[in-house]
Amino acid sequence: KATLSLIDAGHTRIAYIGGEDAIEASRERIKGYRRALTMRDIPVDNHLIIKGRWTIQGGYAAFKRLQALDDRPTAICCFCDRIAMGVYEAAKEAGLSIPRDLSVIGFDNEPYSGDMLPPLTTMQLPHADMARYAVEKLAEMIAAPRMRHDNHKVKLECEMIVRQSVAPINAV
Repeated sequence: KATLSLIDAGHTRIAYIGGEDAIEASRERIKGYRRALTMRDIPVDNHLIIKGRWTIQGGYAAFKRLQALDDRPTAICCFCDRIAMGVYEAAKEAGLSIPRDLSVIGFDNEPYSGDMLPPLTTMQLPHADMARYAVEKLAEMIAAPRMRHDNHKVKLECEMIVRQSVAPINAV
């Protein structure tokens, strides 16, 4: 959803700042990024993919690396809102305005993301749905303790919280 929304805004140079592959969420989010580009016939440019720390400093450092490219991104998908905070700081230092010069989307809808300047567009994890599913599965296991229960993964849709950090390319 996040990458597709940037593509729908006209962006084709979209970077992804993620985390280490040891975490499943990191692997799945990068897959979603790649899938969205492929769905819209946009080549995946590995120079636009940076893996690192899920911190403000990690986002800052990753943005500095992206700024060194000859063909810089016009939009960035961040693994989490902390990374986006680092991108905001580095963009400000570079004299760039969000979203006029650079669109940014985060993930997690942290409490501060709506207070960022400008407020960050972000993806909201479905915590209530996740908890409901886990409780239902646990209740099934308790009700039938001798029954074999497979470990399986379920993917739940995340809601996009649209704020002011994304704009159509060349909107100003």
